[in-house]
Amino acid sequence: MLEAVRRTGAPRIVYASTIWAYSDTPAECHHESLALNPPAHLYTATKLAGELYCHSYGELYGVEHTILRFGIPYGPRARPAAVLPAFTARALAGEPMTIAGDGSQTRRFVYVEDLAEGVVRALAPAAANRTYNLVGSEDTSVREIALAVREAVGAAEIVHGPGRTGDFAGAPVSCERAQAELGWTATTPFAEGVRRYVEWHRSALPEPARAVRPRILGAIARRSVLALAGALLTALVIIGLGTLAPIDSDMDAYDTFVGALMLMLPLVLAGGFEWQEHGGREIRTALAAAAAGSLALALLPWPSELGHLRHGHETLLVLFALSAGLAARLTSLKRALPAWLSE
Repeated sequence: MLEAVRRTGAPRIVYASTIWAYSDTPAECHHESLALNPPAHLYTATKLAGELYCHSYGELYGVEHTILRFGIPYGPRARPAAVLPAFTARALAGEPMTIAGDGSQTRRFVYVEDLAEGVVRALAPAAANRTYNLVGSEDTSVREIALAVREAVGAAEIVHGPGRTGDFAGAPVSCERAQAELGWTATTPFAEGVRRYVEWHRSALPEPARAVRPRILGAIARRSVLALAGALLTALVIIGLGTLAPIDSDMDAYDTFVGALMLMLPLVLAGGFEWQEHGGREIRTALAAAAAGSLALALLPWPSELGHLRHGHETLLVLFALSAGLAARLTSLKRALPAWLSE
């Protein structure tokens, strides 16, 4: 990405880092100008390497950057493996929430909408070649996360397991620089953010089978109506061909057979194939032109040479115009039909 910025001359790169950058640097409060110790955790090492690359490209090539050290993002659409989604999913499923260790490890969470606002503000000119902590204003322990989920969900069991190697014990992280230079501060209390997430999570769950059942019955009913209409149309065509009753005064049995084929051809052409977008436009144009031409030939006055073509066949031409017009409409409804059938 840095190389792409250098080659294209893009004005700036915004790098999403993490407050885990402070995980191996003890301090009473972590701020952006703090000298960092070499990291032991692989994730932290890759994030700090990205920060150093940004600085290096700035020194070597003049590439402008802004580094944002995110707190722990949470909220709607969070990845399922994150702590809040994992706890919420287990609680809603009636399973216990498992805490690694005693749960005293603290985190600076930041609600996703607050974080997005901070990223936008970091596009300001004042943020060029600067580093900012984008964190919430509360230190929240893992146990408090579980308690907040239980408060939002209802009764849920909390159990403790062994601690994890390399886990960030947590320490206060300052967001004063972002507030002073960008006018940004997180405004969503953690408990409120958890409530919003749980509400979103519940709305995103699959509907119960009983709620889906009426939709299935409706889809079956629609297919049945469509099948009945198709069977009725087919029966009428078979009866018509069987009797070979002339459609117009000058038509014999053979002409009636050919006329029935003409009437069915546009409908089969439109409804019997899955036309791609470009092919659909072409066949729709051709059918609409055929409908307009047939209707004009049947109803408008013409010189004797053209009038001879319609003599005695006005009814057939009108029916063909209706068939072609309906077929042209069917080509535009083809994609909507499967969606309607499956609602």
